[in-house]
Amino acid sequence: MDTPCVRVRTVLAALTVVVMVEIVMGGIVRNTGLPGIAVMAAGRCGQVLLILAGVRLFEHTLTAVGLSRSSLGRGVMAGIAWAVGFGGLISIAGVALLVMGINPLGIFAIHPVGHPMEVGLYYLTGVVIAPIAEEVLFRGVIYGFFRQFGIVTAIVLTTVIFAALHLTTTTVPVIQAVGGVLFCIAYEKEKNLMAPIVIHMMGNGAILAAGLVP
Repeated sequence: MDTPCVRVRTVLAALTVVVMVEIVMGGIVRNTGLPGIAVMAAGRCGQVLLILAGVRLFEHTLTAVGLSRSSLGRGVMAGIAWAVGFGGLISIAGVALLVMGINPLGIFAIHPVGHPMEVGLYYLTGVVIAPIAEEVLFRGVIYGFFRQFGIVTAIVLTTVIFAALHLTTTTVPVIQAVGGVLFCIAYEKEKNLMAPIVIHMMGNGAILAAGLVP
């Protein structure tokens, strides 16, 4: 079975959903004073539901983005295996950094601050909601579209877009670039979107857990 591909109208519909929801979220934060993380969590959930509705409308099946009820368990197990394997490599790299006198936690750890409820929402969004939303959009839809131009082209273009959207004025999204390649390869290999979703969840969870270390 080949990796699923999607049509351009599905991509355009998904991007329209993302832009519109982002605009609505910005307006809500500016005009209501609600916590930004709460609005983001709700907005990302809305994006997932609307994007998947668009996939059903234009592709007639969610298998077009690598989702199938009958294979969800297989995808989860594959994702766990990939995450454990990649985590082992990261651990080796971390030990190497320690030997060189560099604290790897200082590079990767994230330390959210604020009201406990907001911090809890931050963890929920970072570990569960954001990985689902990003994988549905980037691997399911965008990679699924670029896949028709070849695997390497699809990986490069999807990863460049994914990393560029995580670019800030102070940091280069190296983690997102490496992760983007890994997520695409896992999706290509497993033909199941749950694989990169689980890898993404476990990776974000590890980074956030590292921030809990004193």
